[in-house]
Amino acid sequence: MNKSLNQLLMSCITCVVWFNVYGQSYDYSKFRFPEVKVKGLNGAAYLYGSAITNKNSNYGYNSGSLNYSIYGNYFRFINDKENQKLDRFNLNHTLYYDKNPSFILQNQEKEIKERNLNIELIKEMVWRKYSNNGIEFLGVGNSFIEMDYNVGVYFSDNFYKSDINDYYQQSLELNTTIPFKFGFGRIEPMDDVFLAQFLMDDLMEAGLIVERLSEEKLFELAQLMSFVRNQRVFDFRKARVFRLTEIAGWLEKNGIPQNIKSFTVMNDNWQSAFLNTRSHGKRISLGLIPWVDYTWNKYNNQNGLDNTNLGIGIQAEYYNSKAKNQYSQSDVTLSFIQNYQDIQYIEYHFVSNLFAGYRYSYNPNSRTTYSIEPSLDYYLLEFKDQALNLNVKLSANYFINNRARITTFLGTGFSRAKDDFVNVIRRYPFNANFITELQELRNPLNTNVFIHGNQFSLFGNLSFNYAFF
Repeated sequence: MNKSLNQLLMSCITCVVWFNVYGQSYDYSKFRFPEVKVKGLNGAAYLYGSAITNKNSNYGYNSGSLNYSIYGNYFRFINDKENQKLDRFNLNHTLYYDKNPSFILQNQEKEIKERNLNIELIKEMVWRKYSNNGIEFLGVGNSFIEMDYNVGVYFSDNFYKSDINDYYQQSLELNTTIPFKFGFGRIEPMDDVFLAQFLMDDLMEAGLIVERLSEEKLFELAQLMSFVRNQRVFDFRKARVFRLTEIAGWLEKNGIPQNIKSFTVMNDNWQSAFLNTRSHGKRISLGLIPWVDYTWNKYNNQNGLDNTNLGIGIQAEYYNSKAKNQYSQSDVTLSFIQNYQDIQYIEYHFVSNLFAGYRYSYNPNSRTTYSIEPSLDYYLLEFKDQALNLNVKLSANYFINNRARITTFLGTGFSRAKDDFVNVIRRYPFNANFITELQELRNPLNTNVFIHGNQFSLFGNLSFNYAFF
């Protein structure tokens, strides 16, 4: 028993040492994401409807509906020595019209009509302009000025009409946040560095290479992967051929034979790898974040009611993303904001907020990732009342084999507040993702609902996918 336990402990220690020594032979801080300038405009339109008629001398039935949707998305991504910029515009327009049901009784038509029209326009930008003037702060160089904005316009026009009652509503909402920051440091996206490493491992396992790539060659391959990933190719099949051809050309140029064996290894890594959104670097910033919300609502024939909420905050933030080795990643976020807000029905004007978050992820291969993410949100309201949010989240995306995968998420939370209140505060995203295929930006509107006393919560999900045949 003791012998088996000792063998197990030695195996665990060996694995930990192997992961931390074998995976640390590269200096990831030297990697630079390639210079990329890419833009794209995508659109889609959908139209569908139905019509049904059924009549005779005593009764009848009519039903008709019409629906259409229009979507549009424009993005522009720039990464070079002086800029990290992501610009995005989204359009979402839908119309639903329904005349259903319509009954004809004794030659009299009784009907219900309904229409819902919605328009959503969102314009977002994150732009860091680097000066590269050699000035450092707390040992962090790469000074920058950051100019961001997030503007959203939402309009809806709805009515419902029947023989019993009529209902009509129009609403307009405008949300605007325009942060301006200055700071030091730069975060480099690193996904393709580790994709290149896992590809290298598989090539060695297949006997196609006999030694690890040098740091220079590994970073060169990763830069090529990032570059071809951010090239605009309209046909999906042609895009796949273009990217695999470029990578295969690099491998062949560096003495790696191209045959069916090397192609399957390359294709498997490129097509099936799980992008873990890994990065490396530090960033410190201080910024001013003004915001304003405007809402207008009109019901039936009443006069429209409008409301304006506004605020301004001073925010200091620190972000440290560290690729410890090929398998593990840590991200630390610290943020403090002093906010003044004038919001209808909310008595608090001065809100101080301290946020601290840590995320550790472990990636044993290119298809599996585990992470733990504790965070603390502390609020000081009018410099006297306090509220606290504590959360711990665990997640896993586990690749079992080519037929099975488990995805799970589990979280627990604790909150404490003196009074019941709903607090609205603006906190712009700490780190926009500068990979065009993953360009979602967090909504800067952050709403917290606190309940008097202590509140505990437990939440999670579990999914298992299996291909039987």
